[in-house]
Amino acid sequence: MATPTEARLILEKDHTQAIYAAICEARQSLLVFTGNLGRFAQSGWLRFLAEPSERLGRNVRIVCGSRAEVDISSIPLLEGLVKNGATLEHRSGLNTNLVVADANHIVLLGDGCESGSFAERRSYAARIGMAIKGEQIRALILPSSAFGERSAFQYLAPCTWPIAGS
Repeated sequence: MATPTEARLILEKDHTQAIYAAICEARQSLLVFTGNLGRFAQSGWLRFLAEPSERLGRNVRIVCGSRAEVDISSIPLLEGLVKNGATLEHRSGLNTNLVVADANHIVLLGDGCESGSFAERRSYAARIGMAIKGEQIRALILPSSAFGERSAFQYLAPCTWPIAGS
């Protein structure tokens, strides 16, 4: 029997914990989409990929919307990930952060790992993301051949979500 699908909204203060949990639970593959690889690294999230890249090698894919030619030496952690076998791809038009672990755990966040005075003054709930976990979400993910120059939100197949009580 399949495990039930769980979905929860996550406040900005919990984004790091949600990404860490998804990455740690990956046993077969990790697919990371980010609109800005530099900000993703500055947020500390890139370091979470170090251990899985050693274990999973080429099954760790990073797809970024940053400029086409990312200087690996400008992001120190990236060099180690690539040496471990992780692959780096460019897809223009990405404007969000999406982590897919083993096709059964998704963390979807808006792009916004910014720093500075606005980030320091805003509410802890200024950005809300979503974590979805369960075997049934495999059907929501399009095959990798469908990945084009679209928003990461469009990588999820169209679906109808059942609403409790309806």
